[in-house]
Amino acid sequence: MRFFTTEGPVRAADNYCLPPLQRWDLDEVLGLIDRKKYFLLHAPRQTGKTSCLLALMEYLNRGDRYRAVYANLEGAQTAREDVARGMRTICGTIEAAARLHIGDTRLHPWTEDACFEMPQGRDRSRPVTVELIDQAKEYLIQNRVTHLDQLSYKLREERVRRVIEPMLAGTQMGMVPEDDREYLVDLGLLRRDGAGGLVVANPIYREVLPRALAGGPQDSLPHISPTWLNADGTLNPAQLLDAFLAFWRRHGQPLLGSAPYHEIAPQLVLMAFLHRVINGGGTLEREYAIGSGRMDLCLCYGALTLGMELKVWRDGQSDPLAEGLVQLDGYLAGLALDWGWLILFDRRAGQPPIAERTASMEAQSPQGRRIVVVRA
Repeated sequence: MRFFTTEGPVRAADNYCLPPLQRWDLDEVLGLIDRKKYFLLHAPRQTGKTSCLLALMEYLNRGDRYRAVYANLEGAQTAREDVARGMRTICGTIEAAARLHIGDTRLHPWTEDACFEMPQGRDRSRPVTVELIDQAKEYLIQNRVTHLDQLSYKLREERVRRVIEPMLAGTQMGMVPEDDREYLVDLGLLRRDGAGGLVVANPIYREVLPRALAGGPQDSLPHISPTWLNADGTLNPAQLLDAFLAFWRRHGQPLLGSAPYHEIAPQLVLMAFLHRVINGGGTLEREYAIGSGRMDLCLCYGALTLGMELKVWRDGQSDPLAEGLVQLDGYLAGLALDWGWLILFDRRAGQPPIAERTASMEAQSPQGRRIVVVRA
């Protein structure tokens, strides 16, 4: 006798349900398996991930080519600092799953006899520095490891854009459906901080989000000669400003259309330009938050650190210059800098073309810092 259930995996023989495998493109999944490829299954809680995997296991085991087992390896998390114990837990779980699902006991001697040890040759006395962490982060991002690559793919979904776009723009989220917000939390892309607000789940995701979205503008950039470098290879901020103004006047308008998120198109184009500037010789860090009305950038190149604040002037708003100077004061204070850039993107309707309205001027912040103001 079958019955409905909302707890644990659904089994078609016992529970009322839609056929689990009809929710997938089964041919695509089988093609990945045939090519010996990995794949990830992302979905919110209680939407049938485990049920689909169990149904796939049963489907494969009905054939003659594969023998598949389902194993939940969460138990290994309790042994994070003990590699040997963690590996024994993983292998023991797989061995038990093989006995349960396909009646295969051949893995038992393997789990009994296997000397799980950390590989030799690593100098574990070497301190982990900020530089090493940055190198590891860049390696993960540039090599587009599977999980981060999937994250970039998720950014194209409309329900993801509705949440991430205002977060990057620093604007209020507005009437975003609760299901959309929960979807991003379930994916592990966002989390709720101590005050209950939504924040990006971890620092690497904070870095990946804008970089992935700036990929389109970055691929669309024309050839740009590095006129911002001194003869000794150091970065010249005045020449960098001239290069950016010339770039923005000439290429800003057409490149805005290459950005996938319209509300933050100017910020994405600027970041694409700055990535061309650092080109492996520096770093670009970003700070943003819902409702802050801004995005902060910190460009480090050799001994030079340049702090920037990006704000957008939209229809119905007053000139953001005064607010931006106050906000930039706080950001530069945290970087221990006495100067920086404030870039104001004018997105109001009826403005002159970018080439005509882009200009720079010098101003002083309320705390006496020297600020280059760019109106673009």
